Amino acid sequence: MQLDINSRIKLNNGVEIPYLGLGTYGISWKKEVDEAIHTAFNIGYRLIDTATAYGNEKEIGKAIKSGSIPREEIFITTKLDNSDHGYQSTFKAFDESLKKLDCDYIDLYLIHWPVRGRDESWKAMEELLGTDKCKAIGVSNYTINHLKELFENSSVKPSLNQIKFNPFVFQNELLNFCKNYEIYVEGYTPITRGKKFKHEGIKELSGKYEKPLHR
Repeated sequence: MQLDINSRIKLNNGVEIPYLGLGTYGISWKKEVDEAIHTAFNIGYRLIDTATAYGNEKEIGKAIKSGSIPREEIFITTKLDNSDHGYQSTFKAFDESLKKLDCDYIDLYLIHWPVRGRDESWKAMEELLGTDKCKAIGVSNYTINHLKELFENSSVKPSLNQIKFNPFVFQNELLNFCKNYEIYVEGYTPITRGKKFKHEGIKELSGKYEKPLHR
């Protein structure tokens, strides 16, 4: 299958998510966010990934609003912070993210880390999924054991597990487990934030596919 910047895949609940997206960890100044979002949109990106912990949801919301891309073409992911776990606090945190992003719905809402209290948080997220404010729910940084625990205390499977995944952190067993349960694996730091560009294997692949390394 040939992929490009416009390619999408269906999650297990039928929602379509772009294959490629822009992660916004580490940027929070308005000028930085504006430049990153608008450059990404110009290139063709339509998935924007943020989190409460990143402290930039408000800036991202403004940057998206100031662009010309219709909201329905944009896929927004954000995440529940570790300090917001719990049934009622999850609803509160979700509404706060929605307010900061200044939009009517979030495409994908994730549990950021598998910390204490996540069972109650997931129950709240299942209820959010039944509204028009949340299109899909999932998890991040979950291991096989974390997923098995979630299965025992839930009625809805995660649509996605966002994990560190790249040539140097290749979590094949977890990948296969997720595939068996129709949970889409989304890799973050796929190019290791540019830290491995001097690696001989990466340089060899860069030359083979004529994709220059800019860092």
